[in-house]
Amino acid sequence: MKVGNIGPWHWLLKWNRGAPVPEAALVPRSTVQKSISHPLIRKAVATALLTLVGLFAGYHYFLYLQKHRPRDFVPFYLGGKMAASGHIAQIYDKRAYAPFIEQVLREGAPPTRFGNYYFIHPSFEVLYYLPFSFLSYPTASDLSVVVNFLWLGLLVWKLPVWFEVRTDVRPIIRIGLLCFYPFHWAINLGQDTLPLTLLLAYALRLAARGRPGTAGLLMAFCCCKPHLIWAYPLVFVVQRRWRAAGTFLIGATALALLSFLPVGWSGFQRWIDLVQDPSSDILPDRMGNIRALALHFGTSAGVIAGVVVIACLGLVLWKGTCYRRFTGASLAPILVSPHTYWQDYSVIAIPIAMTPNLGGQLLLLAPWQFFYTRVDELPMVFVAIGWLVIVAVAALQQKRQPSADFR
Repeated sequence: MKVGNIGPWHWLLKWNRGAPVPEAALVPRSTVQKSISHPLIRKAVATALLTLVGLFAGYHYFLYLQKHRPRDFVPFYLGGKMAASGHIAQIYDKRAYAPFIEQVLREGAPPTRFGNYYFIHPSFEVLYYLPFSFLSYPTASDLSVVVNFLWLGLLVWKLPVWFEVRTDVRPIIRIGLLCFYPFHWAINLGQDTLPLTLLLAYALRLAARGRPGTAGLLMAFCCCKPHLIWAYPLVFVVQRRWRAAGTFLIGATALALLSFLPVGWSGFQRWIDLVQDPSSDILPDRMGNIRALALHFGTSAGVIAGVVVIACLGLVLWKGTCYRRFTGASLAPILVSPHTYWQDYSVIAIPIAMTPNLGGQLLLLAPWQFFYTRVDELPMVFVAIGWLVIVAVAALQQKRQPSADFR
């Protein structure tokens, strides 16, 4: 019997890039299958699906953004305003924000019951928001939405390319990325996790292409959210990529000095206080981390989950392949971070793109969060812990020693 194309459920098979397809997965080619497998028809179907999903996503954005301005953009905008007006030394002083808060509220900024108007990231990030500060708040807010859509387009386009997703499945992965809920949440709130994810992904791409020095330097700029990326340099160390680790350390140190020398020691202390302030530490029971798990199920549950997460991270760093190490480096910081919200899960798009299992990729990209009616993020915590445990067990069972190569 002549064998032809892969059967209709081949995408559920676990595959490795470049590995031969098992003969049992091959079925005879019918006339219909031959027609459907034509490259032009497949491209037309993929384009149609992407268009439909894009319309769905656009409609969702429109429904939200026509009623709400991205409320988390306000602290970033005010941080840029502080820098532009020469008050960078007071960027962590709540009292210095009073006239700027009054101005943006007059211009239509959404009031908040939490008072989260203050910039709490390392101050080097205000350079990104400095151009916005020269515009009125409504214009800057609208522009931030447009810019975040551009970042989304680049992520959907480039992640499958940079991490060498098979060309025949790239369209469906792009559909999944277009529907990826953390991306939607980041745009609706005006958060900064989309450019951070893109920069982090490009840094890993450069490392894989033999440019570890540039990769480490680019990754240092991701320290605008240090609680999300602190484990990535550990992979450089374990992989013995000393140039990448060294340039990351140099870059991160320089950015830390740039951020905290202007504010001085008292400003650094105010920053620590501001991060723990109720205006920043918002609704911890609704977060997507182990802290929320402990608040819902007790301290013992939180301690056990924390031990499991750290143990799994240590295991994948010790025994895992490069893909598994970066998966652990993405998941563990999110889970143990004291502040984790939906937008912070944007960074797991990177290990999803790396995953050599199409069924797993589609499950992780599935937009079930759109239909989740509770206000907490507990299901995502369980998904992240489960994924980390699976990766750790797989690392423990692998027979060969992991390669030092990024591929």
